[in-house]
Amino acid sequence: MFYTTDEAVTSYLSEELLTKGLLSDIQINAFGKKYKLHTLIIRRSPYFKRLSSLDFANFEDLTLNDAPRVLSVETDDPFITKESFELMLKRLYGCSDGAEEEKMPLSVIATAVFFQLNDIKDSILFNYQFKRLTTQLAQWMAKW
Repeated sequence: MFYTTDEAVTSYLSEELLTKGLLSDIQINAFGKKYKLHTLIIRRSPYFKRLSSLDFANFEDLTLNDAPRVLSVETDDPFITKESFELMLKRLYGCSDGAEEEKMPLSVIATAVFFQLNDIKDSILFNYQFKRLTTQLAQWMAKW
């Protein structure tokens, strides 16, 4: 019997679904790039749910031969960048990159807010605040 870890499964799904776009049914054009994504996954975002307006009652009518739908995402918010958008997509696909998120917390938070992903926003804010608190506590303790 073959056993695998959650991390291995997440890594595989990230590579096949997000990076390669395997079996994608929707294309999102954003920041000068075409992202081959999956409606079922991106509908976690109320923004994409409303934008895609897929009627799941007709979901059975879709086939793998259907051409993917194409949607465009545009924003003039300078904090929402291609990099923060891609980090948000990783979160939607279950494979966050905390180290990269820490490098641009304001951009990632702005992106999560734009796409109405409050759980992601709250998680990033908590991690950011925890890290700041830990740093301040270490500095305070170093005085003793």
